[in-house]
Amino acid sequence: MRVPNMAILAALALWATGALSFAQTNAPAKLTGSSADYRLTFGDKVEFRIEEDPSKQANTRTLQVTALGDIRFPVSLDYDEQITIRAINRTLAEIEKEVKEKLEADYYHKATLHLRWVEQGQRPGRAIFNGSVRGFVPILPGQKTTLMEALMSLNPSEFVNLRSVELNRIDPTTGQNEKKIVDVEDILKNNRREKDVELRDGDLIRTKDKIFNLFGR
Repeated sequence: MRVPNMAILAALALWATGALSFAQTNAPAKLTGSSADYRLTFGDKVEFRIEEDPSKQANTRTLQVTALGDIRFPVSLDYDEQITIRAINRTLAEIEKEVKEKLEADYYHKATLHLRWVEQGQRPGRAIFNGSVRGFVPILPGQKTTLMEALMSLNPSEFVNLRSVELNRIDPTTGQNEKKIVDVEDILKNNRREKDVELRDGDLIRTKDKIFNLFGR
């Protein structure tokens, strides 16, 4: 029988403690009807429409808070252009104000918005980062979140060694740890998206600072 990796077990314990804290910190207020106090959480869905949209198909569109905590609002249904707004733990009124300001600054003389909460997201899974970059990224059913996207959302410093990012995940069949080294710098600089890895619930990602490599660590 293979001896369990103690470092992975310790990281799992850290994940369990941190995930609980993360969930409590980011838990939204309970929705009561159309409460203006409700703060969006990961996976929440909202309906969105711009009255002045020149598109002939200017119908209401359902948008979702992504695993990175954003909502991507289309400028018009006839164009691919989008406005990305930070949505997690914010009210609809706060988000609507920011979207309106951006639309009227760059796209519309006047933008009349209709924004309505329609569905609360499912409880997300977690991918945990430790080492020189620490934090959690939710894993939402039906949404693809890659290692590169998740890491960059945590704002790594210039000293982080992006060439050697360690991904650990437990094989659900064997229960054994699988380790993979991902060159995130190559993915970013050379647009090598095929080398990126889609994250799963329970993944553990470890990063080091570049200075460690000078000492062979």
